[in-house]
Amino acid sequence: MRIYTLELNNDIKGIAKRKSYIESLIAKLHSPDLIVLPELSLCSYMGSEIIWNYADENSLTTSEWAMNISKKYNTYISQRKLQSK
Repeated sequence: MRIYTLELNNDIKGIAKRKSYIESLIAKLHSPDLIVLPELSLCSYMGSEIIWNYADENSLTTSEWAMNISKKYNTYISQRKLQSK
């Protein structure tokens, strides 16, 4: 089983640009069975209230995108949530 965890460039802003950027990384992977993305992968992490401009109600947009990418690349996509200690 091939599991990939992607570390993303947070300087790339905007949902459309992020989707394109992440897909370009996924396209380079060799036969991924599972791809793990950071929990804020589509909006990128922002340490301010600006992040609320990118809110995804009930994760519908993110889920739809992940399902489409999963089908396209015949893989599974998961988003990891960072745990506080």
